[in-house]
Amino acid sequence: MHRNALVTLGLGLCFSTLSGCAKRPYYSGFYFDSPPLVETDRSIMVRHLDAVLESQKLKKITMVTPDKGVQSLYPRDETSPGTTDWIPLPLLFTAYFVLDAKYRGLEIDLWAKTEAEGFTPVSAIHDLDGTVRLEMGTPVRELTPSPEDLPTKESLRARYQVGPIDDGDRSWQPLELYSLAQALSLLHPDELAVLRGVRFVRNARSLDASKRGSKHKIRATYFGTIRGEAAKKDAREIHLFDANAASDSALFIGEPSRPLPIPTMVLLHEIGHAIADYVRIDAYRTYNELTDSYNLQVDKWNASLRDPNVTESARTEQSEQFELSKKRMKESSEYLAMVKQRYKQDLGPVLTAFQTVRGPDKGPTDYGQTDLEESFAECFALAKADPQALRRIYPALPDWFATYEHLGPVRSVLRQGP
Repeated sequence: MHRNALVTLGLGLCFSTLSGCAKRPYYSGFYFDSPPLVETDRSIMVRHLDAVLESQKLKKITMVTPDKGVQSLYPRDETSPGTTDWIPLPLLFTAYFVLDAKYRGLEIDLWAKTEAEGFTPVSAIHDLDGTVRLEMGTPVRELTPSPEDLPTKESLRARYQVGPIDDGDRSWQPLELYSLAQALSLLHPDELAVLRGVRFVRNARSLDASKRGSKHKIRATYFGTIRGEAAKKDAREIHLFDANAASDSALFIGEPSRPLPIPTMVLLHEIGHAIADYVRIDAYRTYNELTDSYNLQVDKWNASLRDPNVTESARTEQSEQFELSKKRMKESSEYLAMVKQRYKQDLGPVLTAFQTVRGPDKGPTDYGQTDLEESFAECFALAKADPQALRRIYPALPDWFATYEHLGPVRSVLRQGP
């Protein structure tokens, strides 16, 4: 999964490169950061907000805070604040850029950092019709629980029955393990069953370029079993890589009332790839298992021919087992060929069903527009962590995921055991 890098704009505020003038709603697929906000930043942001309000170019601007509830900034009504001078800094900061008409269609969930309060979650939605909603949650001092409440690799593996959670050439950081815990906690038991045996690895950098970026921009990658010796065991892996130092504390996913760390979305994205790939994985695995069984029957049959003590009835039974094993291997080979062809033609049954519901419009993020695979993975992550954001972009998809229609092709071959 790839996210765009940061660039610096004026006023000491750092924003990622945002693509504007959207024709459809979209979710932020970029990194965003700012230095800690201080009161000396207030005046320039208030003047900017006042200018936007006076221009009357937007249809409606609403802000939501934990203490004041819903207030209308434009048009003014009985809920409107008396002045914009003391609007909370996190909302002023967000309004500073998101009110621009070129960001119509955007939704972004960001952490606004203030010296006084720490991290404040703010969700900003700028609808295509010029309606803007700015919602602020309760600030937190830290983005992770206290050390005694943090999950460990061992506890996560034991609780969710996934494969090993290993350090590669980097170590898992507390926020990353917390994000993995959050991602796994959002999964249905059948989705967790897909992850049986999947290894999670923390490495510095991908060895391969992504579909739309260089190696250093890849945040995570799913590796599936394909063929050969690796296919005889479960060699699937999800690798998490280094990100920009500020990126993990820049964005969140979810509602301001329940913000989740942005690596949660990254990991859910790769889990989505694992789900879409599972039918293919199982076909390879089954074929290799039946091939091993067939070869074992061949060895037994040849050994029986050399053994004068084997009775005719025993040899007949071995012959029947040999023929049955041969038949099963042949059927599995034909099924594998069919599955491979289907994945080659339309990326498999999960993505075929997904495209039918999603329709032709690409999204939900900039990276999700790359192809159908990335669109599914991004939509899966949003469906799990921020279904309302997904509903705004694809109204039918949250219910499709919530009723586990994406698991339909998977459940017929799903292995519940180790």
